[in-house]
Amino acid sequence: MEELFNLIKAFILDDVNEVLPDFEDSSVELPSFADKNIVFGAVDLQKNAQNVVCAILPEEETEDDGYINGANASHQFTVAFLVRNAVYETLVKRMCRYASAFRRALFNNPDFDAQVEDIEIGERRFFYDAGAVEKQCCIVEISLTIFTTEEI
Repeated sequence: MEELFNLIKAFILDDVNEVLPDFEDSSVELPSFADKNIVFGAVDLQKNAQNVVCAILPEEETEDDGYINGANASHQFTVAFLVRNAVYETLVKRMCRYASAFRRALFNNPDFDAQVEDIEIGERRFFYDAGAVEKQCCIVEISLTIFTTEEI
């Protein structure tokens, strides 16, 4: 799973960051991601003060019946974009636009530069008021399934 986390992280740093300007306008800036903005697992909101954070959470891993030369597997992740430190309307717009940018980047690179067999994007869940008033934030969670084949 950690290898796939690194692929997702590289995808966000390269592919998602590349399409973010397409979703900006004069009223909503979309800060790009840096290495420090992407975490493996849950985000500690007390320690991480970034305006935008991406959490990559492994959910489930299933191996299909093996075959003589290897095995197929599916790996489910939740990719969560957390936005904060802006007025509420901007937070909601950013949350929606990060989800759209992720989807567009995946259409442009549907197999992480041929590193995996296939990727499916599932449901997107939006949380409009995920923090206390003084630390208000919005979160979009994206279900992502990555299919791999391991040859022996």
